[in-house]
Amino acid sequence: MIAHLDLDCFFVSCERIKNPFLIGKPVIVGGNPKGRGVVSAASYEARRYGIRSAMPAARARALCPHAIFLKPDFTCYSEHSSKVEKYLKKMAPVLERASIDEFYLDLSGCEKIYRDWTLFGLLVKDHLKNELKLPATIAISSSKLVSKIAAGEAKPDGCRYVRVGEEAAFLAPLPIRAMPGIGKVTEQALKKMGIHTLGEVASSSREFLESSLGVWGRSFKHLAMGIDPSPVVMAEKPKSISRETTFERDEGEINYLLTLLSSFAEECCAELRHYAFKAKTVTVKFRTPDFKTFERSKTISPTSDESEVYEVLTQILKRNLTPGMKLRLIGMGVSQLIEAEDTRELFVDEERLRKEQVAKRIDQIRSRFGFEAIHFGSSLPPES
Repeated sequence: MIAHLDLDCFFVSCERIKNPFLIGKPVIVGGNPKGRGVVSAASYEARRYGIRSAMPAARARALCPHAIFLKPDFTCYSEHSSKVEKYLKKMAPVLERASIDEFYLDLSGCEKIYRDWTLFGLLVKDHLKNELKLPATIAISSSKLVSKIAAGEAKPDGCRYVRVGEEAAFLAPLPIRAMPGIGKVTEQALKKMGIHTLGEVASSSREFLESSLGVWGRSFKHLAMGIDPSPVVMAEKPKSISRETTFERDEGEINYLLTLLSSFAEECCAELRHYAFKAKTVTVKFRTPDFKTFERSKTISPTSDESEVYEVLTQILKRNLTPGMKLRLIGMGVSQLIEAEDTRELFVDEERLRKEQVAKRIDQIRSRFGFEAIHFGSSLPPES
């Protein structure tokens, strides 16, 4: 038995925890409506006006002029997501964090503990809503796929249990687009063939689907029947850590770009230390207004120190940002991660030891007061 938990309007829910005034109002988290940003999340009150994720913020403003626009606070969202993850780990032997607001729980073997799956779902929902102030939808079935689709059908604030043997019947009346990964192009192609529902996909011959969709047609038939052997996989430590941002307007001011890179370096290095890693490669990602994307990297001595990473980022940026050049996106990442214990040296480097002690104190302050409690001066806007 596998459960899929989806935190409803997660970004908006987090903002409402910070500011209860927002409850019941149309709220949009995302870019500046006066720029070219996009909607990251919209409350259900805003969705009634036709506002959806990834919609240009300016278009969202036109559809709902009285909506409240907020800048994303990913530090806050991450903290709330971690609280949910901590709770769910107590409820299931295997947990997979699919995204910041989606989780899979493998409940196989827990039948004697949770005798009624619907009651289990309601128990989890009630805890999240009452204790963490986060509304959620949960669905339980014999597979990840069916549970994910069922959760989508049950939103918002829903609970659905699809019994073993009833997967195909549950999926049959649903439109093709209910299947994760099916886009408009595939949907239109199938409709031209007279296929409009997942039940029609399931009842089509394997040969017909393969001739129309290629090898993937066979897999699609199995999925439409509710057959999905995908396991719930516990998270592994990352192989790389990165951050990036897309600008509302093309940006070429080097001091501002350096401020962003410094802030990204702080976040990435904090995550490195969380996993007890150090990185050997630092990379900067550039995207120009014509959407050309390129990366530049440098190999360094293993580190989790933001000042050392920022120094490398500065070198890479200054070497590649030519006069008059503007960017649509900038990002950075660290890779070639190794365990911090593997970097211990025979002779103590007093300066490095001092930096590690400072980093430890910074992490302690952030753990207690939040990530925004302390920053390096290089991460503050130039006018600050």
